[in-house]
Amino acid sequence: MTIFKKYIVLVLSILSLGICIGPVKSTYALESNDNYKIERDATKKFVVEVSTEDELISALEDPKVKQVIMINDITISKKENSREVNIAGENKEIIGKSTKDKFILTTSFKDVKFKGNDLSNIKNITIDNVEIYNYYEIESCTIKNTNISSTGIKNSLIENSKVYVNSLENSKLTNTIIAAIGSKLIDVDIDNTNLDLKEGEAPITLKPCFGAGSGDPSRKVTLKNIKIRNKEGHTLKVEGHHLSVGTDVFLEGNIILETNKDEAILLTGQNNKLYVNGNLQQIGNTYTIKSEQDDHYNKIYDKNNILSKGKDSSGTGYYNTKQRIGEEPKLPNTSEGTVSVSTEDELILALKNSSVQTIIMLNDITISKENNKYINTIGWGKELIGKSTINKPILTTMFEDTIFRGINIKNITIDNIQIERSSGNDKIENCTIKNTKMVTVKTITNSMIENSEVDIKNLENSKLVNTKVGNTWWGDVKITNTDIDNTNLNLKENEASIYYNGSQSITLKNVKVRNKNGNVLKIEGKADISLEGDIIVETTDTEAILVDYGYSKNDSSEYKFLKLYINGNLQQIGNTYTIKAKHIGQYTKIYDKNNLLDFAADKYGTVYYNTKNRIGSAPELPKDGKQGWQYENNIWYFYKDGIKQKGWQNIYGTWYYFDEYYRMKTGWQNVYGVWY
Repeated sequence: MTIFKKYIVLVLSILSLGICIGPVKSTYALESNDNYKIERDATKKFVVEVSTEDELISALEDPKVKQVIMINDITISKKENSREVNIAGENKEIIGKSTKDKFILTTSFKDVKFKGNDLSNIKNITIDNVEIYNYYEIESCTIKNTNISSTGIKNSLIENSKVYVNSLENSKLTNTIIAAIGSKLIDVDIDNTNLDLKEGEAPITLKPCFGAGSGDPSRKVTLKNIKIRNKEGHTLKVEGHHLSVGTDVFLEGNIILETNKDEAILLTGQNNKLYVNGNLQQIGNTYTIKSEQDDHYNKIYDKNNILSKGKDSSGTGYYNTKQRIGEEPKLPNTSEGTVSVSTEDELILALKNSSVQTIIMLNDITISKENNKYINTIGWGKELIGKSTINKPILTTMFEDTIFRGINIKNITIDNIQIERSSGNDKIENCTIKNTKMVTVKTITNSMIENSEVDIKNLENSKLVNTKVGNTWWGDVKITNTDIDNTNLNLKENEASIYYNGSQSITLKNVKVRNKNGNVLKIEGKADISLEGDIIVETTDTEAILVDYGYSKNDSSEYKFLKLYINGNLQQIGNTYTIKAKHIGQYTKIYDKNNLLDFAADKYGTVYYNTKNRIGSAPELPKDGKQGWQYENNIWYFYKDGIKQKGWQNIYGTWYYFDEYYRMKTGWQNVYGVWY
């Protein structure tokens, strides 16, 4: 008994000191009663009931407060509170005390914003005209006349608002637009029968999704058990972009769509996929789905075969569901591979229609609409052909920069319209090209080109006037049976009528080039260049052919040379050097099959060549080049007229061998399979 009494006394003593037994973060056990009171007040502060706007804002901005309970309606009425209120503290909740009669949070100002964080929640409140954003979850609320963004909204009523949300569940929306959605809408009813949507708007819009890279997976959005009623506009709009990772939309469960003016669902842009896996019902007389460039840029998957489909002349697909209350619109049926066009609109529609393979231009067409300045043709190997091979119809533009991309063109006059390649097999045949900044195609044949610039891989049987030829292609290049007259073109310094920088090969066969100034042919890189057949070059200003430093953006190998082969009849008109070649033996080599060239190097190692087939006076070759034995970088070389020698050389009665890099070699050498 005595022991028990002592135990009771000990417990009472401990309690009188205020020691807390249990898992607490801090204690003021042995301090004054004032400190103990402070701790109790701080503990209470985790949950705060508010009844005025000042109490509400103070609690929201206090990071110690975890739960804010509204016990009545609150109106933000003070001017100093008309601002952005930042919610402080994590896991903070704003809760209405009543779950039935939700208290109202409203304002008479326009700029009241409550900004939450990733872990802020709102529950059991009516929010009117107060902008709410960056909230984690909103539950069992009524939201009116505002913009709202949240990770998740459920069991709520939203009216006359705009919503940005990741997931929306078990809710009813009236006169409200979902401007962005991340993952899912489940069991949602949207009634916009009294909302005037602008042209192109929809209650649900999915914007293009851009990932960190092209390999990122597509965004996936699920709509399940959704009912949408519209006065006008689309019920669902899915926007795409050629740079987006794509959006996959899944329609599950019961989907009921009602609209009176536009297609219920619109897929526009690129990289969109719509999976119709559930029961898709439509109320109204419009198409159920419109898919721009269907089967090419956008795709529809019909799991239960409830859709019928047709395509128009632009390649747009139209779909009707079999589950319909209303009159079904007639589907278009355009599948022909060849169409004739006579207007700008008809031409653009055909170029963008993946089903059209051949477009016949019946007459002249001028691009006059701003949105037609850049046309990315849809469909592989598409042809644009003028009806007449003699009086070619003219395709021109009212704008400075108009670009057509990915098209084969035949029997047309192209004036001031740039052509870009797409597949690498684009071809222009029997055309006249004028006043064009750049034409980039694989092949141009039987054509006339004036006042332009071309980037080609194959140029055949054509005439060029005041036009430069360049090349950025990977692979072999050929220019054959072509006449270039640039006698009225002022080439800038270092420019040429034909320029090549590559690491493959370029062949000129039966080519005539006349220049006012500048080089006829300028070659850089590490390629093999062949001059075949009759090559006629004319210039009065500088050397006709410049073989420059052997750098190539496509090949950095140390021992690959730029090699120029003179295999044909090289004739020059004029009084300048035929060829100027830099770094002969180091980076460049020239082979003269028919011994047409006289040559010598200057003291800097640059070699100058004169063809023996000349109309004009040949300039004197330099005489200050290196001669005889030269010891350079610990290697012996032998020079003749400034040019390094290679192979077997009889020097003063003794035979020496120089390898392909002009270096003298000693000891046994394997030359063409034979040891010496």
